[in-house]
Amino acid sequence: MKASHGHRYGASWFDKLTMKQFFLFSQALTCQVAMPNDGFEGRVDRPWWIDLATADSEAARLFYCRLFEWTAHDRRAGQGRFSAFSHRETPVASAYQLTRRQIECGVPSHWTPYVCVANVDATASKAVGLGGQVIVPPHDVAGVARISVLCDPAGALIGLWQRPRETSG
Repeated sequence: MKASHGHRYGASWFDKLTMKQFFLFSQALTCQVAMPNDGFEGRVDRPWWIDLATADSEAARLFYCRLFEWTAHDRRAGQGRFSAFSHRETPVASAYQLTRRQIECGVPSHWTPYVCVANVDATASKAVGLGGQVIVPPHDVAGVARISVLCDPAGALIGLWQRPRETSG
């Protein structure tokens, strides 16, 4: 086992994805619909948001609402649907359904945490220089934010979130 992978089998689940699975996984990350956390004063370089991609959105919705006393509101964005979770009227997370194809190809249900950054493009470039990998290139999400998803040298995924007023367009 290599300690750098952080997985007891010597490689992260991400390392074992086939190219087809990787493509579908990266599509899942690209299609996610993140919501700004208006009730939280986002500070740069700190956790800001979490998204859940799930194989069973209804079961996940019920589970997290009961577990954390969250409320869920179904929303539409573009051609997709998602649930926006809030706690005591403060937005905290969102969840969306993985496609049948993604599930059949082995994309697991997963959370993606986001860290608020001043410049997604610069931070993604810096990550590559530090041994990370850009999984989802920086892009704008429905005028809500500019995001990217990275894989660190040990195989863990993390999202970058640039608030709308800071996006360059």
